[in-house]
Order: sequence, then C-alpha cells, then structure tokens
Amino acid sequence: MPDNVDMISAIRGQHLVTYYWCGKSSRMFQFRHYLGMKSVIRALHPDAIFFLYEEYPGVDELQYNVWLEELKLQFPFIYFEKLKNGGACRETAGDRREVIAGILAKRGGFYVHENTMLTPIIAELQNKRNVYAVDNTSGQGFLMIEKGLAFGDKHNTTIICKDARHISGYFHAYCINTVESVRPKDIWDLETPFGELARWAAYGETSIQRPEPNYRDIAPNIAHYVWIGNGRMDFAFYLSVLSLIYVAKVDKSVSGASHRSDIWRLDLMNKYGGLYLDTDVIFVKPISNHLRAYEAVMSLSFTTFTPFPDRLQSGVMLGKRGGKFWNEFMKTMRTYRDDLWTWNVCFLPYKVKEIYPKSVLIYDRLQVCCPKAKCHPTWWPNYHNRSINHLNTNTIPDWRTEAYSYHFVGGGTPPELRNEKKARRAKTMFGEMARFVLEEAGLLNTD
Repeated sequence: MPDNVDMISAIRGQHLVTYYWCGKSSRMFQFRHYLGMKSVIRALHPDAIFFLYEEYPGVDELQYNVWLEELKLQFPFIYFEKLKNGGACRETAGDRREVIAGILAKRGGFYVHENTMLTPIIAELQNKRNVYAVDNTSGQGFLMIEKGLAFGDKHNTTIICKDARHISGYFHAYCINTVESVRPKDIWDLETPFGELARWAAYGETSIQRPEPNYRDIAPNIAHYVWIGNGRMDFAFYLSVLSLIYVAKVDKSVSGASHRSDIWRLDLMNKYGGLYLDTDVIFVKPISNHLRAYEAVMSLSFTTFTPFPDRLQSGVMLGKRGGKFWNEFMKTMRTYRDDLWTWNVCFLPYKVKEIYPKSVLIYDRLQVCCPKAKCHPTWWPNYHNRSINHLNTNTIPDWRTEAYSYHFVGGGTPPELRNEKKARRAKTMFGEMARFVLEEAGLLNTD
C-alpha cells in the first residue's frame, strides 16, 4: 500500500462526496456499488457523503442486496436526498455532468459515479483544484471541484479512469471503472490487481481473505444437539448419537430442547464451542485437529436462490467459543423470519461470511446433505444442479473417506435408517453406514 494514503486529507474540498443515483426502485445497490463507496471512504476519509437519488434503491425479497444498508451501519454520515422530479436522470450523460458540476461548485468536493472505485494514489491530486475524470458516454468516473470555482476554467486537470479488467496495478491508476457485476466470493482469493484493490476497499487489506488455523487453541472435543419436543428418540437419532461417541469420539455430548433451535445452536457454539449437529446427522470418521484449529467451520448448501450466490448449511458446525463468526451470526437473529426457516440459518450466515471472510472456513467435506436418500456433495462441479447426486454420478466413490458426516436433511431419512432391522439387512450405502456405526459401538453382533 502506498505511503501517501493519509496525504489525501490535504486535498481541497475533499471532505464532501456526492453520488447521483438514477433508476426506479427496482434497481438495486449491488456489491460493486458497495466496493465503489467503500473505496471512496478509505481513500478520501470524507466528512459526509450525499446520496442524491431518483428513487431509493430497492431490496430483493431475500434481502441479499442490502449493501447500502450495510454502509449506513459502517459510515453514519451518509445523507440521503430525493431528487426533485428526478433531477437530471433523464438527461444525457453530458447534461447530467453539468448539473452535478453545478452542485459541486456550490459546496466543493467530489462526485463519484456508482460504478467507479478510487485508489489510494488519488492523494497525488492534493494540489489540483478541478479534476475531470468522467467518461462522456457512460458518465463513469469522478469530478473534483473546489468550492466556488466554476467547472471548465483553466484549472482543469483531465484524467481517464481505467477499466477494471485491464489494469496492470491499482497503484497505476487514480480510478477504476467496474463494468461487470462482482460478488464477494469472486475477490477473496483473486490474484489480480483488481482483486487487491477490491479487497483493500471491502476489507481494508490487499491480502487473500482466507481463514488461518491456530493449532495452539483448538475447538473442544464436545458436541451439542438441540432436540425439539419431548418425543421418543428414533433410530436415526440413536445412530447419530452412537456415531458421535464411537466414531467421531467426542468427549461429551449434550442435548437440549428449544422452540428456537436456530438461536440455541448459536448460543451453544458461542459459549462453549465444539461441534453442533442436527439429530439426523451421522458421522463416519473423527474430526481432525487441523479442522478444529479453525475458529469456525461450516459447509455450503447444495441449493441456493438468486440473488444469493451460495448458502451455508448449519446442520453441522464446528468451532471455538467466542469466535467472531458466532458473534456476528447471533446478531443476525435480530431480524428473525418465520416465513422462511432457512433464511436465518442458511442465508444470513453466508452474509456474515461475505462481510468477514476470515471468520469462518468453508469446508465442503464437513457434511454432505442427503435429502430423500440422494446425496449432493458440494465439492462436485455444478453442485447447484439438484439433479446431480451420488446415485447418477461417481460423486461419492467411498463414503468412509469422502466426508466427515452425512446429513439426512428435510425429513429425508432413508428407509434403511428408520429401524434397526432394516439397517442390518439393507445392501445400500446407508445400510453400510448404519452397520459401521453399530460395529464401532460394539452392537452389530448383538440381538
């Protein structure tokens, strides 16, 4: 990172930034717009951002594109003002630029297009009075105008913002135009100049965003269940407990009952750490100390719903107590939704991962989801395709080694796991799993 980042405070009028958002309420403030505004905040340290809008950006039904709301939480000095009669939104890019220039001439500062990112070296403009860096066709780029100084006079400095796809280094350009949609997972380990700039904007550092293990402090070898109701333990739950004790070899297993299992599971992980699992999960091998060295570990769900690029599966969770991920996950429960039960336990933890990518390791082999006796491993290419499963592909050549656990999610317990008699006789993968667990527990040869 250049040494002159803090020099930006000397730029004339830089303390105010203006955005000019055009579009109906169906237009959403996406992650690339978030990157743009975060880059402005990091590069300019503005006192205020004025967000002028034709109509306030909309939010999708699943509340994925809430990036503007996230910015409002991080930076409270964003002020919103609705444009009278749509302002200059229906004008040409050139005419709109003139209107915006007039606004800046009155109060000074920057105008930045929503698809434009500023880089740290913009500090080099500290002695300039007017800077023109707007594309005449697309309107992308930025303007910097000193208060009271008319745009277009002899003090103008012209700059061209580069296309994000063609930059050789973010320190070689003052500004970058993001012409394509981008998601957080696209930049976590993107080894390009744009990847570095995007990580700097989103997370304040250019390094790859990857969780790191700490072998001096590993997750405790305990497990937690949340058992809703006081009904009888069925055979699948019985196998699950046996697999914990005799296969995963945990030191202690604890179960509890709650009408809010989503909240309880997080409270248990936050207070005690260890392993959480649903009652329809069977472990087929013990958790390695390598995985237990991470602060939090989860796996992906094989299904997702647009615009979410992925979801996390909370039926099996591993980690240390008091971890950043568990704390942030708990905070999302403030907006609990009863109309979509997976929203809080699958969608929202993925949002936490997007904001804090180092807080949780996504490890696809922690569990495999097997609804309706069809297993869908997420390490397989095109895993979002629901038609791909272990029965019609070679996704699971050996169930003993491919994954740590198998999760019969959604009430999809296979018939051979519903009672011991069927489990002992079934010549299927699930029958083999059941007999393996019984054998490890010393119960296979008992009547």
